[in-house]
Amino acid sequence: MSARAAGLRSLGSATPQPQGKATVTDEELLESLLDRWQQQREEGRELPVAELAKFCPRLATELGRRIEVLCRLEQLAEGSKNEQV
Repeated sequence: MSARAAGLRSLGSATPQPQGKATVTDEELLESLLDRWQQQREEGRELPVAELAKFCPRLATELGRRIEVLCRLEQLAEGSKNEQV
């Protein structure tokens, strides 16, 4: 998980899994999706929330919110870098 996403952690509910398999929390899924979004973005590709969350649509709203927050934080960081120059 990236440092930018670390501050956005919140408790998630467990996702049901077949018996004998480890459960993955919604929070873990969100972190994984955010990491994928960030990796793709660094490569110049903006993945839509619907594509990222196609296998877990219940997380789409929260994923979109977190992506918006990350984008705003990046804008603020860029703005402060420009002011220091």
